[in-house]
Amino acid sequence: MFFDIGITISILPPASPAITARRVPLPVLQDPREKIKSLPVFPRSGQGGGSTIPNTRSAARQLRKSLRRRRRNDLRKSAIRYWRKQILRLLAEGNKDEALKIFPNYQKAVDKAASHGAIHRNKADRLKSRMWKKILAA
Repeated sequence: MFFDIGITISILPPASPAITARRVPLPVLQDPREKIKSLPVFPRSGQGGGSTIPNTRSAARQLRKSLRRRRRNDLRKSAIRYWRKQILRLLAEGNKDEALKIFPNYQKAVDKAASHGAIHRNKADRLKSRMWKKILAA
């Protein structure tokens, strides 16, 4: 016979920190100028050893600045990916005219990322050239 006494028993073992520790994505803000109160501090893999905990006040400021810049650069690069996916989707559907209409948006996102240093200017030119060739070939 089964009685519901309101107790839930988990058969899974408690998660260890080694299993659950993973990189948490940065918070998404609508306005890039919005004050970021606390950002998670996670080292990127393959960037040397050492701790990410700053030892001095100036190092703490630099860490905050680098995290803000990284977040802005990630947003600029995600804009490139967004427009790239939109164009490729339209080309797959056979809408070459629509793809030509939104190509300036892709160009703008790539140029903006290059002008702010998120990507190299040569990479920006290469991305635009390859996308233009894909549109013309469709």
